Amino acid sequence: MVHIVFRAVAMIIVLLLLVSHLRSIDENNMDSYDRSFIGNAGDGRSRGITGTIYDKDGKVNVWMTLTDTNPLWSYWETKLKLCRDDLTT
Repeated sequence: MVHIVFRAVAMIIVLLLLVSHLRSIDENNMDSYDRSFIGNAGDGRSRGITGTIYDKDGKVNVWMTLTDTNPLWSYWETKLKLCRDDLTT
């Protein structure tokens, strides 16, 4: 029973790492979904660690944050990306 749980956890970790490598996140924490037709990226906007969208001057863009529909962005994927970047530098 323990080995089944261990394999399930290992597969979830591998899947999360795979997804984090497939996404293209820029220096403002915006991914390809944000840069697509949605238009969240650009004009100096960036994402915080919790997914909050900030304007160029650092103020929270409440409307864009509340209406954000990006299904791929989450706290854990960003943390994995940051960890991966730390390991490669």
